[in-house]
Amino acid sequence: MIRIMTKQIGAGLSAMGLAVVMICGMTGCAGTSENAGNDSADITIEAIVQANSRDSILSRHDNVMNTIEGDYIYTTQMYVSSDYGYDLSSEGVQRLVDADGHNWQYADVDGTKYLAYMWFVMDDEELSEQTGHFTMDNYSAPVINENTTSKETIEDVKDNGDGTLTVTTLVKAEDSAEFYKSESEDLDVEYPEEYYTNDKQCVYIINSDSLEIVSCEESLLTEDGEEFVDRYTVVYDTEPTGDLADMIALAEEFNSEKPEDPKNLTIIYDYGTDSEQTYKLTTDQKFKVMIYLKDGYKQLYDDPEGQIIHESGSAKSDITMYTFKAE
Repeated sequence: MIRIMTKQIGAGLSAMGLAVVMICGMTGCAGTSENAGNDSADITIEAIVQANSRDSILSRHDNVMNTIEGDYIYTTQMYVSSDYGYDLSSEGVQRLVDADGHNWQYADVDGTKYLAYMWFVMDDEELSEQTGHFTMDNYSAPVINENTTSKETIEDVKDNGDGTLTVTTLVKAEDSAEFYKSESEDLDVEYPEEYYTNDKQCVYIINSDSLEIVSCEESLLTEDGEEFVDRYTVVYDTEPTGDLADMIALAEEFNSEKPEDPKNLTIIYDYGTDSEQTYKLTTDQKFKVMIYLKDGYKQLYDDPEGQIIHESGSAKSDITMYTFKAE
């Protein structure tokens, strides 16, 4: 089974409502390649996996945008370049990550849009274990996960005569059920019974030279016929527009050497104890900051005694905040 890694982003202050979604299916786009044409009889799943890995794709393209349609899909769009990873969730929340591991979120909350830097207030070692923090490794479109394709078999390969091939694969019901069971547990999502009891067919259109995937449509093979599951399409070397362009511009401005109108945020863990730790962030007044605390810390305070609860959105100037491990 061919899958890509996607995710959904929540907007809590000190806890991340975020899940990693493994969606069966993968897309790509016909693109140029230095490879010679491939004989359709020689096409293998392994060859398609290799051709559509992120490193392979970005060696030939500046970026790739993957758009996803279907039921039970959390991420509806994913963009990857050498510098940025981006995804749009089905709930309208957008995440951007840069090559240095900075995270931004663009969300629509109760009809109000906001763009914010996500500050994970912790050491690098703790950050590496924080599931809510993403790096470029989490943005894989249109990478194919080789570990999930071992039970997928090619049923047919057809030369379309236009520089593309149609590759039809099959995933047996027991193998498909194993995938959906795991995903259901990870995401707390209920899939219809037919997802567990029917074989799945994946129809790929791939470039006959590069093996880059042009499109993919997946269906369940039920007693009543084919039942649509999802469809993927990809565009390569696209110029970022709209919210994505805005987010990239924000990231570039945020990473500039000196803020025009700086504000200093300080967070102190376990003030006055042997475990006290201090973290500081300097950024421009114009940027909203979402704060993500270490595991076990749930509340920010404006006083070192932990009596005055910090109100979200009030940090418009220099401010020191305190947090204590929950008992």
